[in-house]
Amino acid sequence: AHCLPVRRVHTRVFATLASFCPPLPVHTRVSLRAFLFVFLFSNRTPPIMLSRLVPRMPIGSSACRLSLASQRHFASPSGSEEVQVANHHGTCVVTLSRPKALNALNYPMVETLKSVVEQADADPDTKLFVMQGAGDKAFCAGGDVVALYHAKKAGDDLTRAFFWDEYKLDYRIATMPTPSVALMKGITMGGGMGLLFNNRYKIATNSSRCAMPETGIGFFCDVGGSYFLPRLNGGHAVGNYYALTGVPIRGIDAYKTGVATHYVPEENWDKLTRGLVEPNAHASLEDLLSDCHREEEGHSVPLDLIHKHFGKKSVPAIIESLAQDESAEAQKTLAKLRGVSPFSLFVVFEQLKRGKDMSLAECFQMEFRLSQAFMRGHDFSEGVRALLVDKDNSPQWQPSSIENVSDADVQRYFEPLPNDLTEQELTSK
Repeated sequence: AHCLPVRRVHTRVFATLASFCPPLPVHTRVSLRAFLFVFLFSNRTPPIMLSRLVPRMPIGSSACRLSLASQRHFASPSGSEEVQVANHHGTCVVTLSRPKALNALNYPMVETLKSVVEQADADPDTKLFVMQGAGDKAFCAGGDVVALYHAKKAGDDLTRAFFWDEYKLDYRIATMPTPSVALMKGITMGGGMGLLFNNRYKIATNSSRCAMPETGIGFFCDVGGSYFLPRLNGGHAVGNYYALTGVPIRGIDAYKTGVATHYVPEENWDKLTRGLVEPNAHASLEDLLSDCHREEEGHSVPLDLIHKHFGKKSVPAIIESLAQDESAEAQKTLAKLRGVSPFSLFVVFEQLKRGKDMSLAECFQMEFRLSQAFMRGHDFSEGVRALLVDKDNSPQWQPSSIENVSDADVQRYFEPLPNDLTEQELTSK
């Protein structure tokens, strides 16, 4: 399992999760999976400066092992070394390089990526755009929610700027005419799903684990989730299930559900990465992807449960339906839903309901409104506080139960803003 070649750089990385991840008490109401989701998103560990990071190269990839003199690099603003960019025979390779933090996004990385995408899109010599994560553990584990938590407490503009620029980045990737490919090895969650799904080609493999478990921290499924989740294979009930529960989609299931456009098993991964940086790779891209793709029998998507319960017309109807189902799977799913933010469940359900009839630009506009409403509200701060800051693992949601969620309060989260993220703003630099 290998990455496309990148430069050797000085980089800032973080200690492994195992060294500082606190134990979860048995009685916690928050699922382990939701906890790990937000924990991976945080950036609270003491930095470790490594003098050199040497990413792996494809085995036998002598054609890919280019000297620096033969590579042309786009500028990286703010001196960012956490986004590495190189051009191989017209293929622009962008590597998210925070492997110890599972390549999670911080704001300087968003700014850098935005500039890189704009430059690549305007460069006539760039024929193919490829995104990957450094190392084998993750493509991108999401965004820095702890920084947003502290910014909210301080009244800092980061609570607006991060989402404004992140959504512009995702939209620019989605609409760029240059063919784009995302290589989804390991974990992809939250903000990483935006980088993944807005690329034209999304490649899953054996180790792929992707999720949108924002309800577990009192947030919502942003970065284009309004658009792509209702459009997953199997109908809107499938999107409802993955958005409300936050359960991961694994390996071949990413292809079966439509999260990925191709499934490339590990034994074909080296062939794929070498082919993407060959001369004129853009001209033979479809053939390369088809040649490396494999169909596999079976999946682990619980379609019977999904269609029985998650096609209902409201969150209370889903909860009631699950409660009446005595199967172990239904009861496990019900327990998961009862542990996350009740208000987030209602907002996400309404978000996907609206998003299925919207354009991508309209979805991003709606999501920006939602992001600012959540920054003003209670549950996002409370979720991050309980899971990442104070670490008592007992978020006090407001309201505390689905029975007390007001539809009027939910609808207010969707109201226009004085300075909306319009389609014109999405396409501006």
